[in-house]
Amino acid sequence: MISEVEHSEYVLSLMRRAEDCVRVSDTHGAIRANELVVSSDPSNPVAHYNLGILHFQLNHMEESERSFRAALNVMPNDPASLFGLAAAVNEMGNILEAQRLYKEVIKYDTAHTCPRAHLELALIYQQRATPRKALPHLMRFRKLSTPGTPFFEEKDDLAAKVAIANLVASDRLRIVWRNPDPPFKHKSHAELFVVRGGAA
Repeated sequence: MISEVEHSEYVLSLMRRAEDCVRVSDTHGAIRANELVVSSDPSNPVAHYNLGILHFQLNHMEESERSFRAALNVMPNDPASLFGLAAAVNEMGNILEAQRLYKEVIKYDTAHTCPRAHLELALIYQQRATPRKALPHLMRFRKLSTPGTPFFEEKDDLAAKVAIANLVASDRLRIVWRNPDPPFKHKSHAELFVVRGGAA
């Protein structure tokens, strides 16, 4: 029988092994190490979350979903786990569940660590032909995710710009900018008004 201290040290060594595997792009090794953590410490939310990410990277969406749900069982309303779960169910084609989960991410992400939830939710709204709901989330995403912020990624910013441009080009919405600058150059200086049917 091992002591609690020895058990904790064993779990930490497995977590370090998983991190080492990730550093050298050994995804399968990282999965094995995290599975050992979970079998030894089922209430470890980090290992469940890591398994969700690793399975997602391998396109194992059912395993990813299970792992994120397990993380949420241990740590309910964790924004990162909710975001991972939303991404997994979205990949599996369950758009309505993904929409619900991205809303949950936004609700519980008071520190704004998952700004991409706004982008993903906006893309779902666009896909479901509800652009009036998409636009505020696109603008919120661009406000929260700017160059220099920890979670900024150029490709996500470009996706938001393209989505906004598509909305502007559509007949469904007209955007009136009080500031004369174009929206993509000085978005933070502009006040946005969404007008249905082009009537100001």
